[in-house]
Amino acid sequence: MERYTLIMITVFDLSFGIMNHYNNRRKDICEPIQIPMCQHMKYNMTRMPNLLHHSSQENAKLQIEQFTELVDQKCSDVLLFYLCAMYAPICTVNFQSEPIPPCRSVCEEARAGCEHILNEHNISWPEYLDCSSLPRYDRGVCVRPAAIVPSLGNKDKSKLDSRGPNNKITDFDLSKESYYEDCRCNRKSKLKRKAYRKGKYHFSIRGVVKGQAIANTINTVTRVTVVKVYRSTRVHIQEGSSIELWTNSTCVCPELTKRKEYLIVGYEDLSTQRLLFLDSCLSVKWKNKLDRRIKNWEKKIARSKRNQKCRRKKGKRCRKNRKNNSKRNKTKENRRNKMIRDNSLLANKNP
Repeated sequence: MERYTLIMITVFDLSFGIMNHYNNRRKDICEPIQIPMCQHMKYNMTRMPNLLHHSSQENAKLQIEQFTELVDQKCSDVLLFYLCAMYAPICTVNFQSEPIPPCRSVCEEARAGCEHILNEHNISWPEYLDCSSLPRYDRGVCVRPAAIVPSLGNKDKSKLDSRGPNNKITDFDLSKESYYEDCRCNRKSKLKRKAYRKGKYHFSIRGVVKGQAIANTINTVTRVTVVKVYRSTRVHIQEGSSIELWTNSTCVCPELTKRKEYLIVGYEDLSTQRLLFLDSCLSVKWKNKLDRRIKNWEKKIARSKRNQKCRRKKGKRCRKNRKNNSKRNKTKENRRNKMIRDNSLLANKNP
């Protein structure tokens, strides 16, 4: 009996392992877009399940077709892009395993232009297309029309990404410089203590930019050699190592120029263990005086966090620190009073 049980468990484990392998492999498979409404997008590869949990393009096609008449009304320039980004999300094998959602601003623009038409027919904006759950462009990973590289000729397209058979995106090569030539960034970072503190950034480093490359036609990867780490949280950054900064656009702004040294401040994505450099991040050309300034700011931020924890917890340790501080203050006050008394006595002795 034990022998049969062992065989059954082994067979079950094997089949379960095969299913897991298939599911994991399925997540990494890009497939050509077959939904007619979305076949003219700037990208041509998608992955399933999509953001609305449709397991196949056939299911997604049946659902998206209900918006055909609304798209024909041309009530918004971004409505079709928004719908396709939800029903046939862009495939980004090298960026993250989950589909990349459209940015909240894209949803809000589409809704602002088209919701009134639905209301005229006593139809409300669908809850599953609500904008509040979508990330903002400057604080999360999302896609918008301007972030996608338009279709180029074969000669130019080789600069932007590496593709395998059947036009499937493979890997990119950071050793070869690649960029989107129409990128123009007019924004310069201003390093101010208030912005540094309020940004709630996850990492702050001094580093030298080694190169940039386009990945998946919509993301830029910047390789940086880390000189010094001022702040890092859950994604580990080691001094002297080479790291990759991911930007959810083909245009890196603020600018990071090759072979230049910067103070770089940005965010992290725990789900993919990636460091993100978005529009709201900071990059300032390195000057030696920045070292002392950033260290002081980090000390003050750390002290402020400790005080906030104390106020929330009101624990013994905090009370002890408050007692010690009050003792120090009393000692200082006693010294000051003694000096005043001594000075007054000297004044009385020498009229």
